[in-house]
Amino acid sequence: MQFIQSFSLVLSSLIFLYLANYAYGHRKAPGAFQFFLIILAAIVWNLGSFFEMYAHTLQDKIFWRNVQQIGAFGLPTGTLFFAVIYTRQNRWVKYVAIAAVPELLSVMLIFTNELHNLMRSGYTLEASGIYGQSLVVHSTTLGSILVAYNFSLPLIAIVLLLVYVRKVSPGFRKQVYAIVFSFVYTFAAAWIKTAVLEPAGIYIHISALYAPAAIVMFFSVFKHRTLSLSPIAHDKVFEVINQGILVLDDSGTVLDINSHALNTLREYFQVDSPLGKTLKEFNFRYPYINDYVGQMDEQKTEIHLQVDDKDAYISLFYYPLFQNKHKYIGSVMIINNVTVQKLFERNLKEKAEKDYLTRMFNKFGFQKALQKYLTNCNLQRFSVMMIDIDNFKQINDTFGHAAGDSVLRNFTGIVNGIIRTEDIAGRLGGDEFVIVVPSISKETTLPIAERIRTAAASARIEFNQQIIRYTISTGIADNKDANLSFDDILKRADTALYQAKRTSRNCSVLCSETSAMATQQ
Repeated sequence: MQFIQSFSLVLSSLIFLYLANYAYGHRKAPGAFQFFLIILAAIVWNLGSFFEMYAHTLQDKIFWRNVQQIGAFGLPTGTLFFAVIYTRQNRWVKYVAIAAVPELLSVMLIFTNELHNLMRSGYTLEASGIYGQSLVVHSTTLGSILVAYNFSLPLIAIVLLLVYVRKVSPGFRKQVYAIVFSFVYTFAAAWIKTAVLEPAGIYIHISALYAPAAIVMFFSVFKHRTLSLSPIAHDKVFEVINQGILVLDDSGTVLDINSHALNTLREYFQVDSPLGKTLKEFNFRYPYINDYVGQMDEQKTEIHLQVDDKDAYISLFYYPLFQNKHKYIGSVMIINNVTVQKLFERNLKEKAEKDYLTRMFNKFGFQKALQKYLTNCNLQRFSVMMIDIDNFKQINDTFGHAAGDSVLRNFTGIVNGIIRTEDIAGRLGGDEFVIVVPSISKETTLPIAERIRTAAASARIEFNQQIIRYTISTGIADNKDANLSFDDILKRADTALYQAKRTSRNCSVLCSETSAMATQQ
């Protein structure tokens, strides 16, 4: 049994040393240095217990028992200090310093007890089936009061943590609960040892009872990254609380999430339980988003989705988090549904660039689309069709402007049904239209123009119990001459259109420097 007890002391000490090293390495994180002091006190407690176990004389056992009290009284003070800093109750720090005075006084009285016997009235060695002989300390009234005071400090710390847990998101609460459990377990074990086991003649070192709490602390620190990420990320969350927030660790695993982000992930990506999952497990369908993890710079993107045949837009903003300004420890991702804003912007753009009647590009929209095409076309061949509805003024005068609008809408439908998606069509005004046909010459464009002309000539528009029929004339030019500007090409197409209308109307004319070729139905 003594070997088992020794082994438990050594094992827990190794765990404590590892935790102390980790906490000290992250000492600038909220509560990290205080956590380091707690672990340091536990190490002192362990060492005192180990050497007391193997001490042979009463004086040696008393000395090592006194050493243990440095940890026994230091740990509650560190616990309260940790809770105050971790929960950001910085205004309480001065009160913690005052609360530590009786603890410091207790340790001083213990080490000088032989001079005044204020803390302990005596010591006895009692037989133990486990250790052979165990030291039993008999406390004075003052000693019992100070020990009771010592037990009260972690209770205050636990209350602070329980109040704090109500202010944080559900994903973050597991971390706080793990710390609360370890504090409760530790001091409950100490109370059971003092009040129950020892009076019953069972002498077990507190370090052996403390081992499970050490494992819980270890799990909290490394599984939930208590010191390195969440306190920092939690502050970041509250800076942008009205946004959808995901808190990620350095591997891209979700540690925390608010309800806004959760609803967005459920509705658009079918992710019901994102906590503990990595970005790769989300149905983003955009692999580059996974590459954000580990990026040292802020990133942003926008995802366009189709939900029930309707457009949806999700914005993503990535903000890296650093320890000591350079060490990447995780990230905060803002995710929001911006569909309403995007559709509003698209509607405004359409109103600015589209003709209200035909929904084709207006003059402004056509020029904008044309400029984008000319910038990217690399001087490839393209053709231009200038189209005019024959005798359109006569249609308006005979049937009214509403009838003329019906003709314009009918013609627009014909054009949209024939041209390609890459073609650029616009209404320049009145009954005048222009179509840019990329990648083909004017000779190849002529059959397309003929299909449009034939379809228009065959159209029958019923209006106020009357049948309206109309025809169109088309002029076609291309950029075979690379020295021509687009305005020059447009003028050539307009010249060909003028020739078509002057010749017979209801025809398509190719622009030529020497002659015009026309086809007529």
